[in-house]
Amino acid sequence: KVQSQMEIAEKQNALAIRQAELKQQMEELEQNIAHNKKDIQSMIAQKSSLDQQMALLHGQITLAQQTITAYNLMIADTQDELDSAEKKLALLHEAYKQRIRAMEEQGEISYWSVIFEANSFFEMLDHLNMAAEIAKADRQRLDEIRKVAKQVEEARAQLQQKKQEAEAERRELEEAEQDLQVKKAQADGVMMDLLAQGDEYFKEMDEAEQKDHNLMDQLAGLEKDKIWAEYLEWLATSVPPTTTTTAPPTTVP
Repeated sequence: KVQSQMEIAEKQNALAIRQAELKQQMEELEQNIAHNKKDIQSMIAQKSSLDQQMALLHGQITLAQQTITAYNLMIADTQDELDSAEKKLALLHEAYKQRIRAMEEQGEISYWSVIFEANSFFEMLDHLNMAAEIAKADRQRLDEIRKVAKQVEEARAQLQQKKQEAEAERRELEEAEQDLQVKKAQADGVMMDLLAQGDEYFKEMDEAEQKDHNLMDQLAGLEKDKIWAEYLEWLATSVPPTTTTTAPPTTVP
């Protein structure tokens, strides 16, 4: 059936409306693709920042662990020093007690023996001074060892405190690293979603472009049909009825 110019015009109008809608859809897709690219670039920058922060934290955690290891070695060394000082202190203390006990047993520091066995007052003073000097020397040695042991103990306590502080810092860094890992995982998820959305936009754009090409082909075919319909109507009004014509092959959507 040959279409009239009015029928063809109606189809052309319908196709033009569809083409305008499709053009609007394609413009929106172009905007969506542009926004998607910006979002991907922003996410790439965010992921790069997270990677840098994680690398920095990893280095800090490694340094903190090395510090803890160093403190452990120093604590072990000071503990050895403390054990040695305490051992010396115990030996000196025992030797001091044995010396005093022996002097008492031998009467070297017995006041009665000093008084009655001394040949003179000056000899008595000499005996007393000798016993006092021996006791004083032993006490000084004991005091020195106690002082050294106390210093070593204080140093060990300070190292222990610093080690605990380093361990606390390491735990905080590890928690911060875990938070960054969560953020990085979330960023990876967002990136995957953005890439998938971008693929979907381009797929829709390809489909829209294909539809636009089809519409243009249909409009071109209708334009040919319109020209043929105009010709036939001209023949119907201008050429005698006895004249015949053969219609060219057309494609009507």
